[in-house]
Amino acid sequence: MEKTEKPESSRKSVKPGKTTTETPTTKTVAAKTSRTKTAKVKVPDEPIPPISPVLREEVVATAAYFLAEKRGFVPGFELQDWLEAEGALKKLPSSRGRNG
Repeated sequence: MEKTEKPESSRKSVKPGKTTTETPTTKTVAAKTSRTKTAKVKVPDEPIPPISPVLREEVVATAAYFLAEKRGFVPGFELQDWLEAEGALKKLPSSRGRNG
């Protein structure tokens, strides 16, 4: 039976004149399947106090700033940024039921 030689890149020199070949090994790892548990969120019994108008304005102004920054501070979109920031604030779960 004739012996087939491996390509030169798979040979490893041990001693001068002697060579050994390495065969790449592959491992198959079975994927573990686990059930993920859904976290239960505790809803507070007392209502969340309303946000002060000053704090609300600061939050909206900061959000509008970051929207403008994302757009590259192109002028003429200030009102759009402000209204979008207000809309985002209203969508937050903690801001529901608040006046403002």
